[in-house]
Amino acid sequence: MADFHRGFDLLECVSCGLCLEVCPTYDILRDEGSGPRGRILLMGRLASAGSPGEWTHHLDECVGCLACEARCPAGVPYSGMLDHAHESLRARRPERGLAGRMERWALDEMLSDKNRLDRLFRNLRYMQRLGIFALAKMLRLHRLPGLDFLRGLRWMPRLNAPRKAPTARPKAAYYYFRGCVGPHLFAGEDQAARRLLDRLGGYREAKEETCCGAIHRHRGDLEGSRELAKRNIEAFAGEEEVVTTSAGCGAAMKEYGNWLADDPAWAERAREFSQRVRDLSEVMDAKILSTRPCSDPMLYSYEDACHAVHAQGISERPREILDGLATIQRVEMPHADRCCGAGGTWFLDQPELSETMIRSKVEELVASGAEMLVVANPGCRMQWERVLREAGVSAKVAHPAEIWAEHLD
Repeated sequence: MADFHRGFDLLECVSCGLCLEVCPTYDILRDEGSGPRGRILLMGRLASAGSPGEWTHHLDECVGCLACEARCPAGVPYSGMLDHAHESLRARRPERGLAGRMERWALDEMLSDKNRLDRLFRNLRYMQRLGIFALAKMLRLHRLPGLDFLRGLRWMPRLNAPRKAPTARPKAAYYYFRGCVGPHLFAGEDQAARRLLDRLGGYREAKEETCCGAIHRHRGDLEGSRELAKRNIEAFAGEEEVVTTSAGCGAAMKEYGNWLADDPAWAERAREFSQRVRDLSEVMDAKILSTRPCSDPMLYSYEDACHAVHAQGISERPREILDGLATIQRVEMPHADRCCGAGGTWFLDQPELSETMIRSKVEELVASGAEMLVVANPGCRMQWERVLREAGVSAKVAHPAEIWAEHLD
């Protein structure tokens, strides 16, 4: 990804329209304002407008999948431009009552504080066991004024208890970036990553690790995202590679060099840090996996998380490692790289568009005959688990780390 720079000329977008072919919201709405080149023109209007107009809903509707940026022949830095547009909209809009205060609380008090987040999820597990979430859904409390954020409760997957895993080593080959929410929602994935990294040379942990800042960035809080970036750069000081299982976190941390490029005190440190960030698939060695024969392999399909394929160019490597296992056989979906509609917290703001995106992909998954879907991003996994459960589709959802860990030699 390329970050926005003040000298960018809107005319650098040559309006060729190639971006429209891959834009999921344009595919649904068929409105020029809901496509990348239309949004670029609206960003220019936003810069000169005294206050946001009705047309700004086109900017809100962008899921930020970055398929357009990956396709663009002119190298338009769309992702950075969108971030700054969100920042501008955030500054000009009044706080949205209770929902706005809840958002601020989540960003400032929860995601950025690991201890508070741990306590929150302990309480969530207790509430889930008591059936409070099920009651809130049944009573449709999300329809009440100011409580629309409760729509997110229907996304709450099973909350797994922490599992045992190999411990960190003081002088190991890698740093392990756990992320904020993922380890709580998908404890099996977290355990699998630790087992794999332990076999690959061991892993270290950073006690002061915090949220990567991606969610803050998506919500227009660019300053908040920069502060979190600085905290992580400090926490993961050293020369070891920083490994993550989350496509969203990896894409964000690989951009720290751009986020802090204008800060003389942090620019070089941020650039060096970003060069050390790796997705688990980038350090994975297939030699540690068993190739035991299997006469009846399970059919699986691989879903490209947007911030893996479009932001980091990671697509073939995970497939290659998975295809080397005799127990599973890949069947491709026609649009495996098309956004599933999660988009960080975008699904909360644009539920109808999000639902339309994922429903078409579910049809493709069912048609493929796959018994399992493999995806490497927690937000995408939450999206898929919920919709498959609601649609009565029996296919399981897993992270590639879980599959690899099951095949450790």
